[in-house]
Amino acid sequence: YPMTAALAILLGAVLPGLIILQTAKEASVLRALGTTKRRTRSILSLEQGLLCLVGLLLAGVMTFAVHRTDFTEIIRPLGYYLGGHLAACIIGSLVFAISVTKKNVLNLLQEKE
Repeated sequence: YPMTAALAILLGAVLPGLIILQTAKEASVLRALGTTKRRTRSILSLEQGLLCLVGLLLAGVMTFAVHRTDFTEIIRPLGYYLGGHLAACIIGSLVFAISVTKKNVLNLLQEKE
């Protein structure tokens, strides 16, 4: 169980970052239009954080629906997992958003996908 939770938390940090890397061109367009680096970082990381939060809420509801009788026994480990996954998602998206917005805007616009 601990290895599975660690792997899921690691994936929670990396997958939003990969999505942010794929949207680097959109971030560079925002920067070229005059948006500040801070606002662009906020947009990118908030989008991924909200998507992660919605997914975790759906997972919690589905877990409650499946394990209705045992839910009181699994609420504590589930809470730790969901909290760790959400924290990893937010931290990962912030790190990748900072790395994307540090690059030169014109270089990002010229990159091929």
